Amino acid sequence: MEHQQALRVGSHGFRYAARCDHDQVGTVARRQAGLAARRATDAQLRNMERLLLLSRKAAEAGRLREVVTHNADFHQQIVEASGNPLLQDLMSPLDSRLRRLFRLTSTLNDGDPICGEHERLHEAIRDHDELKAEELARAHVAGTRASAMRYLAAGATENRDSSTQS
Repeated sequence: MEHQQALRVGSHGFRYAARCDHDQVGTVARRQAGLAARRATDAQLRNMERLLLLSRKAAEAGRLREVVTHNADFHQQIVEASGNPLLQDLMSPLDSRLRRLFRLTSTLNDGDPICGEHERLHEAIRDHDELKAEELARAHVAGTRASAMRYLAAGATENRDSSTQS
């Protein structure tokens, strides 16, 4: 039953955030990172590096929306670098949902840690270390999921508290 867990958070525009969705995204993201480590072209690696630099600069300047955009673009570049049409098709419909979730659940405090996680993932992909890329992707998705669930749970508590005070 825990696998079907859901939180209702109406004020943030999300009906639920199910554990199974994140688990499936994590499995796909892990495989994409491993394939990207095997298949990424020099141009794709340079683009990832460019996105990481832009994200880091935006984080240092406190421009959260830009950080989120560059980080989502970095994830999309990994999808492309995997070179796997099936995995690309699986992630395509989720891209806008994930970008929205990132925007809603990210804070300025996330900038430096997320940039660091992405930089380490890029290094593993650049070094063609499939196992390390997969493990870093798994840990990154798990951490992002935990952060999102904390945020959504806090929103659900706020919504419940405000509705009982009316």
